[in-house]
Amino acid sequence: MKTIGFTLLISMGIVLSACTKNTDSHNQIAIKNSANTGQSEDIIKPLPYAVLQLGDIWKLSVPVDANGGNTGSATTISNNKLKQGYSSDYFYTVDSPYTNVVRLWCPVNGATTTPGQGSDHPRTELAEYPLTWYSEDQAQIIGEIIGGRLTAVTAVKQHGPSADIIIGQIHGAGSVASGYPFVMLHLRHDSIIAYVKGDTVGNAGTVKSVLLKNVALGTKIHYSITDSTDNHIYFKVTAAGATGTGTWNAVVPEPWKTVQLRFSAGNYLQDHDPNAPASMGSKVNLYSLHIDH
Repeated sequence: MKTIGFTLLISMGIVLSACTKNTDSHNQIAIKNSANTGQSEDIIKPLPYAVLQLGDIWKLSVPVDANGGNTGSATTISNNKLKQGYSSDYFYTVDSPYTNVVRLWCPVNGATTTPGQGSDHPRTELAEYPLTWYSEDQAQIIGEIIGGRLTAVTAVKQHGPSADIIIGQIHGAGSVASGYPFVMLHLRHDSIIAYVKGDTVGNAGTVKSVLLKNVALGTKIHYSITDSTDNHIYFKVTAAGATGTGTWNAVVPEPWKTVQLRFSAGNYLQDHDPNAPASMGSKVNLYSLHIDH
């Protein structure tokens, strides 16, 4: 497993040069393409933080432990490290001319967030942080639920063995609820399926809906997940060439009305095999990501 670090690629015909005069070194890399002698201008490759305009509200989980292996707990990359230009084999800007795309790579043999204690699948996933989203009771606001909307544009480029990836979530947060998954948006084979769990523990009362079918691998998926002030979760998903309504809503179950929550999005692989080949896993492109509260 490669050690996490800033990834500056130097390969045949590509030399990394210093940033131009007006370039923020935390946001861009100037790449001089010497292989194409007809090109004299540098290609500007922005780093992931700048591409996704992550601001101050995201942290990142990557499927490698603190020792660069896969047997310990997955590593969390802080918002400050993202700001400083973090890039790695798991989270990087796709090469020119597609420099407005961030690739999230997650191998089947990757480290997991809480091995043996609840989360046994690897992920390369952005999670909302710091936590600013509270339930009605915790915020002590009568007659109103503080909600939010996650919107994203993504595409799955490669599946793992089960062909099942979670691309968006609402998850429990804080010291009490950090292990509670609530809302999950899956791409499973060629179908996009939404789940809303009925309880914070177990799967009792869970409801689901198939939003789209015939979603081709590599197709851009535009989606939103909304926790509304009318006590419903709303889903909207579109993908070129897919079939289905792409919309659904479900009532927020009672156990979730007093739980602190957060959004997350990315590449949450639903496979795990520590002995799998390093090349086996899922590749997800992320084009945009935004939260409204």
